[in-house]
This record gives sequence, structure tokens and C-alpha cells, in this order.
Amino acid sequence: MNAEEAQIWHLIVDKMPANYFAPPTWPILTDLCHHVSLSRMFITKLRLFESKTNSVDLKETAWTLRIVERLANAHARESKTIALLSSRLKLTSLYDKANAHQARRAFLADQKPWDIPAEPDVDLN
Repeated sequence: MNAEEAQIWHLIVDKMPANYFAPPTWPILTDLCHHVSLSRMFITKLRLFESKTNSVDLKETAWTLRIVERLANAHARESKTIALLSSRLKLTSLYDKANAHQARRAFLADQKPWDIPAEPDVDLN
């Protein structure tokens, strides 16, 4: 584990109860730290190449756009992996029982968030 991955490890572990991560979860947590580090690297490179897309040279611009697309795809893969590992480690709000219960109650309520109430009939005379 490199220094950045170790820092990510501590940012995650230090916010959790002391016994939250059992030893069998450590390889998953290590992978999570590695993928977060990779994600940061891809986004840094992506921003660098995005700033170069205003080039006058069309060949250079086309090459830069191909690199931007590849970096964006790599970053998207890392984001999906981070989400998967975070949910496996139960680090997401999905696993907060209070939030899950509140979401279930809201979903089962009479009026759904996507329902738009009818406009009241107003007599303007």
C-alpha cells in the first residue's frame, strides 16, 4: 500500500467504530483504497487533457479527445468499483437502518414525491 492509499485507509477506518472492520474485510478495504487512489489519478489526468482540447491543431485535438474518452471511461470503471466495494463494506447510507426505514415509509406514503398535486380550481370572477 502506498502513502496515498494508507491515507485513504485512515480516513475511512478512523471514522468508524474500533471493531467495525473485521480482519476478513481488510483485503476488500485495501482494494477500496487502491481504487480510490486510481480514481483520483484518472480524474487528475482527465482534467489535464480536458484543458488541452482547445488546441488549434485538429490532429492533436482528435488525439486529445481520444485520451479524454479513455480516461473518462477508466474513471467511470473506478467509480463503479468504489461504489461496489463501499456497499460490500457497508459504508454507504444504504446500510443506515434509520435512513432505509425512513425511505421505505416515504415510498409507501399516499403521495409519492413524483406525483404533482392538481391545481386547485380558482374562480377569478
